[in-house]
Amino acid sequence: MGITVDKWMHYLSSVGVNFINPFDQGWNIPGREGGKPSQFNQITALDLTMSNVIAEYIQLMDKIEQLAGTISGITEQRQGAISSTELVGNVERSVTQSSHITEPLFWVHAQVKRHVLNMLLNTAKGAWQETGKDKLQYIFDNGERAFIDITNKFYYEDMDVFVSDTSKDLENIQKLQQLIQPAMQNGASLLEAAEILTNDNFNIIKQKLKDMQTRQEQQAQQQQQAQAEQEQKIQEMQNQAKEQELMLQEAQMDLTRYQIDQDNATKIAVAEISAYRGTEDKDANMNGIPDMMEIGK
Repeated sequence: MGITVDKWMHYLSSVGVNFINPFDQGWNIPGREGGKPSQFNQITALDLTMSNVIAEYIQLMDKIEQLAGTISGITEQRQGAISSTELVGNVERSVTQSSHITEPLFWVHAQVKRHVLNMLLNTAKGAWQETGKDKLQYIFDNGERAFIDITNKFYYEDMDVFVSDTSKDLENIQKLQQLIQPAMQNGASLLEAAEILTNDNFNIIKQKLKDMQTRQEQQAQQQQQAQAEQEQKIQEMQNQAKEQELMLQEAQMDLTRYQIDQDNATKIAVAEISAYRGTEDKDANMNGIPDMMEIGK
C-alpha cells in the first residue's frame, strides 16, 4: 500500500484509522503460491484510550494494598470491611490473629512513646522546681485531684511512666463488665455496677472490684459475728432455762421433803399424844405435879 510505519502510526493516532493490507502477509504461503489469501478480519475495533491501562493500574494498586495488609497483618476484617455473609466467629478469629501479628509493632511503638514520655517527665521535674512552687497538683483518670510536695530533692527523685496495651485493656474491661450481673447477684449495688460500666480504665475497674470484694468480705464477717452472737445468746438463754428448771426441781424436792418431814412430825406428835392419852393425872414420882405437865415444861 506504500504506507510507511511512521505514516501508519500518524493515521492511527490522529485520525483513529488502522490501515490493514491482508495481501502483504498473505502471499508466499506454502501451498498457496499465487492464490488469494484469506481475508484479515481479526481487528474490528481498537481502543486507544487509557481506560484499560488505568483499570490495570487500579487492580495492581488493590493487589499491592492487599499484599501489604497480608504482610503487616492488617486484615480487611480488622479494618471494618466485613461482608454480610461472614460468620461472627470467623471475623473474631481474623481480628485476633491480626492482633497477634501486629503486637510486636505496637510494642515497639509503646516503648518509643515510653522513652519520649520519660524524657518529658525528667524535663518537667526541672521546670517545676524552677517555678518555686511548693505543691504540684494533677488529676487522675477518674477525676480525683492529687498533690505532690516539691522539695529541694524533687529533681533527683525517681519517676517513671508505665505504658499499657490498650487492646488488651479493652479486652480485659469487656471481660470484667460481663461479670457485672453475677456481681449484682452477690451484693453489688447499682451505683457500683454503673461506675464499672461507664469506666474505661482497667486499673480503676480492678480497684473498684477489689473494694467491692473487701466490702462483701466485711459484710460476711459481720453477719458471721452477728450469727455467732445470736447463737451465744440463745445458748445462754437455754442455760438459764435449764438452771431455772433445776432450781425449780430442787425447790420442788425441798418442798416434798418438807411436807414429808411435817407429815412425820405430825404423826410422831399424834403417836405421842395417843400414847399419853388417859395418863393426864398420872404422877409417877409422887411430887404432886402430873407427869404431862412436867413433860410439857
